[in-house]
Amino acid sequence: MPFFKIELFDGSQSVMFKAESIEEILDKSTERMGLLKEGVNYDILLDDKKTKIDEDVIEFAKVSATLVQLILRPVKDVLDNRDGQLCAPVEKPLEDNPQSPSSDSTVFISLRDIFGQIDRNIVCKCEKGEKLLFEERAQVSNRCAEYMKDTLKNTTRGVGTKIATAICQRYSRTFDNRVENEVWGSGVATLRLSIMNVIYYRKESTPKKRPVQLCDSDEEEIAAIQSQYDNSLLQDEYGYVQYSPSLPEGETLETQNDKRLELLSLFEETDDHDSEKVSKLMKSTYATQRIAINNQSRNIPHVLTEWPFLKNITNLIEHSDTLLGKKVESLWRQSFEDKATSMRKYLKSCPILTCKKRVNQVQTLVEEYKKAEEYNRSELPKFMVIFHLMLLYFGEEESPFFKIVDKKFTDQDVMKLTNTMCPTLIIRGSSLYDENSVCTVVLEHNTIIFCNSPLQGILATLLAYYVFGYVYPPAYEKSLEFLQRVFLRIIPKEDSITPKKKKKKGSPFEASVMKLATALADFTNKFKITQT
Repeated sequence: MPFFKIELFDGSQSVMFKAESIEEILDKSTERMGLLKEGVNYDILLDDKKTKIDEDVIEFAKVSATLVQLILRPVKDVLDNRDGQLCAPVEKPLEDNPQSPSSDSTVFISLRDIFGQIDRNIVCKCEKGEKLLFEERAQVSNRCAEYMKDTLKNTTRGVGTKIATAICQRYSRTFDNRVENEVWGSGVATLRLSIMNVIYYRKESTPKKRPVQLCDSDEEEIAAIQSQYDNSLLQDEYGYVQYSPSLPEGETLETQNDKRLELLSLFEETDDHDSEKVSKLMKSTYATQRIAINNQSRNIPHVLTEWPFLKNITNLIEHSDTLLGKKVESLWRQSFEDKATSMRKYLKSCPILTCKKRVNQVQTLVEEYKKAEEYNRSELPKFMVIFHLMLLYFGEEESPFFKIVDKKFTDQDVMKLTNTMCPTLIIRGSSLYDENSVCTVVLEHNTIIFCNSPLQGILATLLAYYVFGYVYPPAYEKSLEFLQRVFLRIIPKEDSITPKKKKKKGSPFEASVMKLATALADFTNKFKITQT
C-alpha cells in the first residue's frame, strides 16, 4: 500500500498516511485535518497545485514505491442544499426546546448570514487571506455572538466552537495563529474564546448570579485524563519527528543489546566520550534508546545507567537532532544571535516591565549586565540578560529554571539543590554572565549533564524535557514554551496536545507566550509575522 503526503491548499496543515484509492485519500485527509466533509467538495491535485489526479496516480504510487505528495483544495463557493451556504451542522441541545421533542435536532450555521452584516472591507480582507486588525477581529466576534443569540438562539460553547471552526476553515490564513511564518494553531480556540467572552459579558446579570471569569475548558475531563498518568513522567509527543521509530533494517533486539554493552565498555574504559565510534554506536541504537525512554514505567536514572552516554552533552544534542528533525544547537545559536538584541530592547521598554512594580527590577538587571560587560570585556552579558528579562515578563523570576551558586559547590552539593524531579540548570559561578562558570543540568537529584557555557546549559535544560519526557513545571512553563517555539521553532500540531501541558482544552499554546511573540513581531522584523 503506497504512502501519500497530503497538504491543505493554503499550506496550514499536512498529513501522511497509506491509501489504496482516491476515496480513501479524501476520507483520511478530511478526518485527520478536521475538515468539513458534508456539503463541501474537494479537488485532489499534484503538488503543482493545478493538475487534478485520477486512479492512475494510485497505480503509479504502487509501482514507484515512493512518497507521493498531493494538494487538497476545497472547491470555492460550494453550496449547501438547505440555504445556498457553506454550512456546518451543529447539534442543538434538546433542553433548548423541551416541548417539541420531534423538532429538528440540527441547526445550520450560515457564513453568509454572519458575514453579510460585517463591514465589506473586513470581508474582502478575509477573502484575500489578510490578517485583521484588533478592532476588525472584534467586529467579527461581536457579529458571531449576535448571530448565536438572535438567529440560532443558542449561546452554548459547542455552537461557538462550530462557528469558530467553520470560519477558520473558510478563512484559514486570516484567522490562524501564525508567528514567523509558523502556524501555531488553526485559530479556532482563540476565535471561540473571543466569541464566548462577548456572549458572556452581554448576558444580563441578576442579583443571584455574580459575574465570574469565563473558563474556556472542561476541568473535569482534563482531571480524569491526568489521573491516569504520573504527571512527572508523561511523554510530550508533539513536535517530535522520530518519537518511536522502528529498529534499523537488519537489526534485532539482540544486536542492539550487543551495541549497548559495547557502549558501556567504552564509557568505562575511555575518557574520550566524544569519539566518532561512540557517536556512530549511539546513532545506530537510537530506536532502542527511545524504547527505554518511552516506557511509561521507566526510571530515568536506570535508563541513564544503561545508556550513560546520554549524560554527555554532545550525544544528548545528537539524540535531540534525530528526535526533533533539526540541528538544534546551530538553530539555537542562530536564533540567539538574530533575536537577542531586539528582544532585549523590547523587554526593557515594554509596558509590562516599565510598570511601577517592575521598573526597579529591570533597572537592577540592566546595571548588572552592563557591569559584567565592562568587567569581562565581552558583549555576551547584554545578550544573556534576555533570559532574566523574559522570566520577569512572565512573572516567573521567583523560581527560574536555572540557579546560580558558589563555585565551591561540589557535584554532591549541586544534586541536593534541586527541589523538583525536572531538569534544572545549576550555574557554579558569579552570575549568568560568568564565562568561567561550571554549568550542569541536574535530573532527579542524581544525574548530572555537564555543559560548556550558560547558553548551552539553557539549551540542554530545554532539550532534556523533550528527550526524557518531563512536564514543564508551572513555575516557569511560559518561559520554556517561549524558548521552545520562538528559539527552537518547535511548533506542535494543534491536534497533538497532551493533557500533561495543563492547557485549556483545545488551546494549542499559552496565550501570554503568543502575546509576547506577536508583540516582538510588531516591534522588529527579526520576529516578523508573515503569511503564505
